[in-house]
Amino acid sequence: MQIFPFDELPGGNFSKIIGGFMYGVLGLVVVMIIYKQIKIKLGERKRELVTNNILINGLTLLISALVLYCGYFIGTNYLGNEMGLNFMLKWGGAILSVFILIIPYNLIKKVESGFINNYKDIFIATALRSIDSAISYSKDKFIGQDEFTDSKLFTFQNIYTFNGSDLFAGSVQNFHGSSLKVQQKEVHKSSGKTEVKISEVFNGYLFVADFNKLFSGETYIFPDVSRNILGEVYGEFMNEYIHRGKIKLVKMEDVNFEKMFTVYSSDELTARYILSPKLIERINEFKNNFYQDILFSFVNNKLFVAIKTDSELFKPVIFGKLDDYNYLQKQYNYLYALLTLPEQFDLKTKIWN
Repeated sequence: MQIFPFDELPGGNFSKIIGGFMYGVLGLVVVMIIYKQIKIKLGERKRELVTNNILINGLTLLISALVLYCGYFIGTNYLGNEMGLNFMLKWGGAILSVFILIIPYNLIKKVESGFINNYKDIFIATALRSIDSAISYSKDKFIGQDEFTDSKLFTFQNIYTFNGSDLFAGSVQNFHGSSLKVQQKEVHKSSGKTEVKISEVFNGYLFVADFNKLFSGETYIFPDVSRNILGEVYGEFMNEYIHRGKIKLVKMEDVNFEKMFTVYSSDELTARYILSPKLIERINEFKNNFYQDILFSFVNNKLFVAIKTDSELFKPVIFGKLDDYNYLQKQYNYLYALLTLPEQFDLKTKIWN
């Protein structure tokens, strides 16, 4: 009895190759499942253990070997010698090949990481001289968790991992920001069972600045997902029922703005005071620089701007041309749009109520 009876198929060596490939794929799946569970369990005990690759890989190999032995034992004693031996050889070879492939993969990732860091050092340093030489850049630093929480743009149970890079800091209105990758740990209890789930809260860039108007309450600008999915009528109906606590929908007069965003605030008058027609126009122009989702919050006299991305905006194309003018221009435009945000929103001009 076999999982994949390829030996019974015609084709000789070709059938064996296909069979080996399938066992390899399943071996990879088994290893990845074990690897992921080990990482979760270690993280629950002590967060620092998640970064110990030697410990994680060692435990993965040990448990994979234990699973193999259990399969061999069950196969030999309950399913016959042929099943036990076949299981041991085929799955053992598949899992061993996975670990052999991990070594060059890790080496390639290390070289890739060094290449990306060197590229960003050169590109960003050169771009800053053109944009604003007063802006400081720290490749390995990132914005603090307190400011991420203070933005109130994201809901989560408990922060599980909080990492980032590329911290920019300007002199205007305490303007600063970085890329961030944030995960949460969700714990659900049902019928006496506890389920732990690790999920992504945010992946992208978060920038903060002192706003040029003093205000009370909270105002948020989110992408209008409801309208995009359900259309104008049903989407607007859905927006009416989406709120958090005392935060309610505020409809703005700008048609283009309303197509892209939806506004929620604890006070409609405050929202209209903050979002003047001129600022709304500038937000529209800012959004035109990005196809990604953008979120804004006005909390505690600060402006928070979050841009969701699947990957870093200033990462080189690994297998592409480094002198591709169009690609470099696109990255420069992203950086320029982000770092000139205080000027675009005219945050230097203080306005008193």
